[in-house]
Amino acid sequence: MGTVAILLRQAVGIALSPVAWLLAGLALALVLVWRGRLRGARWLLAGLFAGLLAISLVPLGHPMLAAREAQHPANPVLDQIDGIILLGGAERPAVSARWNRPELNEAADRVIAVATLARRFPGVPVLVTGGHGAPPTPSEAAISAAILRDLGLDPARLILEQRARNTAENARLGLARVRPAPGARWILVTSAGHMPRALAEFRAAGWPAPIPYPVDYRSTGWADATGWHPYRNMAQLHAALHEIVGQLAAHMTD
Repeated sequence: MGTVAILLRQAVGIALSPVAWLLAGLALALVLVWRGRLRGARWLLAGLFAGLLAISLVPLGHPMLAAREAQHPANPVLDQIDGIILLGGAERPAVSARWNRPELNEAADRVIAVATLARRFPGVPVLVTGGHGAPPTPSEAAISAAILRDLGLDPARLILEQRARNTAENARLGLARVRPAPGARWILVTSAGHMPRALAEFRAAGWPAPIPYPVDYRSTGWADATGWHPYRNMAQLHAALHEIVGQLAAHMTD
């Protein structure tokens, strides 16, 4: 995928953020004040306050995220497999570079699940894919691989792909790196909310029937989701919209 397309997707991702909506609304209200249109500024600020209050109290993104996380079963039954794929996204490259140790974010379940699967299926190769590293910052793949080695995984089983900048490139560059045989059974490990888009990208790239293994669930029951949770509600809404639009863009590209 070209750099222009990557930048366009990133710009759309920023535009989908509720925080971006709030900042844009505040900027517009400031312009209205400068131009003396106080009535319009007051209405806009009242609308922004009401919207922020609604997002803080009502988990608007929860049903969208929960629906995506429910598309593939948790803990799928597995028998014989030929390999494991770990998608980047659980790593913190800048922090890892700053403190000279591998660090993970809230999606660390991905790495833990792969370590568990690798122990359950000894001998199968593990593809770790993820770039974004410009020296001295390590790539996502390098960070996860270091943690997997520390957890006891034989380095000879690791296949690193360190150039991918998004899910589509994870699929395409990972396929070129591994070249799985027709009918090979590879497990795809990523966050549950990201799995529908990731699976679509991998199938489009030509992977032979990847097996979804979703982890890192974020949604709860509706009763647990309600209440005063401004940051969590904004994060879930942003994540759900990001995945929905990302999958739509992938379908349009295909």
